[in-house]
Amino acid sequence: MVKSDLQARSYSLFLSAIKSEYTKKIYVYHLERFLTWNKDCKDYDDLLKADEKGIQRKLEDYVMYLKLNFSPNYIPTIFKPVELFYIMNKVNINAKLLHKMFPETIKKGGYGAYTREQIQTMLENTLKFRTRSLILFLASSGCRVGVIPELKLGHITNYEDCKRVVCYADSKDEYVTFMTPEASKAFDDYLEARQNDKERLTSDSPAYRKKYYLGSNPSQGMGIESVRGCIELSMKNVSKVKKGNRYNIPTCHGFRKYFNIVLKQRQEANFSLCEKLMGHSTLIPLDNPLPLHF
Repeated sequence: MVKSDLQARSYSLFLSAIKSEYTKKIYVYHLERFLTWNKDCKDYDDLLKADEKGIQRKLEDYVMYLKLNFSPNYIPTIFKPVELFYIMNKVNINAKLLHKMFPETIKKGGYGAYTREQIQTMLENTLKFRTRSLILFLASSGCRVGVIPELKLGHITNYEDCKRVVCYADSKDEYVTFMTPEASKAFDDYLEARQNDKERLTSDSPAYRKKYYLGSNPSQGMGIESVRGCIELSMKNVSKVKKGNRYNIPTCHGFRKYFNIVLKQRQEANFSLCEKLMGHSTLIPLDNPLPLHF
């Protein structure tokens, strides 16, 4: 399909509001879903042709369609890119009314944490440098799995016998966490393996790259589903209980839960610093600061 000038501009305006490449892929996917749902619209131009009342009515119909076909917790994620498209193209929509139409979210299962023994079992179940590093990185840094797709080598620096990691670099959500010495060693082993496969590493190289057949090929960062797949392959003999459609321990987020528990169970733990290492904003004063090389 050849884009007209208007379509190119409307689409470009939409993309200009998205800073993250990973987020951009998700937003484009959901906007294309909305375009496909609009049977009478062939391109992005057509999404803008109706008057504002017609567009509002169409968006209300779309919310009702989503309520019948998707999880209540997923609907805001699907709808936000559509809303952004109209906002960036200066269409006045009643977003407050549309949000009122969203169904009430439901409590998810899967809020448990891995134990140290379960993490050790995962490490024993794999010989892959990347998988071992991923497990130790998530467990020792406590970062969300969403950090990984855009994490670059330039965001990771040595700090004594640990590594300092800048998560969500250059965004409003940027914060710093650390890898333990064990996780740092596993990460260095993984990078060495990539170099042995003839990959030329730079500060712009992904910290964790997709599977490759030739290391010299241009590297691409791992997506969330790839990370989840690696973790799941290491979970033989790791017991998890299924509750409804979910397990009691989320595949990736279980590491963050583990990190949170271990960090705050320390007798001398500074809860404000713990929250900062989790990437949570806090107004609690640092009245008992601890050394960062824990």
